[in-house]
Amino acid sequence: MRLRRILVAHHVRIFRNMVKHYVLSEFSDAVVVEASTDDKAFEKIENQHFDLALVDADSVSSNPAFLDNFRARSVNRTVALIGIISPDSPETVQCLTRAGMDYFLQIPFLSNALKELVNKACNPRNWRINERFYIPDAGVILHGGQGDVMAKLINISKGGVLCEVAFSDNLPQMFKEMEATITISESEFSFEIKRLTCRLSRLNISNWTAEGEAGGMRITLLFSDLSVQAEALIDQALGFAREKYSRV
Repeated sequence: MRLRRILVAHHVRIFRNMVKHYVLSEFSDAVVVEASTDDKAFEKIENQHFDLALVDADSVSSNPAFLDNFRARSVNRTVALIGIISPDSPETVQCLTRAGMDYFLQIPFLSNALKELVNKACNPRNWRINERFYIPDAGVILHGGQGDVMAKLINISKGGVLCEVAFSDNLPQMFKEMEATITISESEFSFEIKRLTCRLSRLNISNWTAEGEAGGMRITLLFSDLSVQAEALIDQALGFAREKYSRV
């Protein structure tokens, strides 16, 4: 089970202890790391990943670059942030909202209020949507108006697939209306998920020929209008990958 890593950055020790107690009493899947100063908070996030950070609003309001500096660390670009604010401080809320703060928690608060906000800002149920897996010997057949094209599966998630395909002139026409069949051929797990409706999300040239022309493309396809049966098959494939392979 993946644990929620939570940073509590506040200069008041009693407050840090209270938040830590609340979190550990409400969640069995959380790890809390404390930081008593801004410098120590930056030191923690330099090399550690956090899913959520609770920070003193004063640190942000007194230093407009605080949030940008916080999120500049590559391992924490997507960290959710909760600002701890004093009572009757609408100006502070407006300032922090403009600065990019995600959520706010006003002192004083009870453990159930903290629990609700933590679950809103950092919910493990949402992680499954973005979990991506590489499955060896899995492929993708792209179906379009110009015929079928074989592609190599790079990874698959609940929401779509990343695959690599050799460039051809008819590919752009295929992207207008496209379906994908995912084939998985493992000794202990083998089946097809047929003709999933997809839409193009991203396209990148992955390699070039000696003549300077596009040789291959990596395309991200998002699933759309999935049937209940198709969703069940995708869940089955991800469940197999989750047990046998690591996330990518």
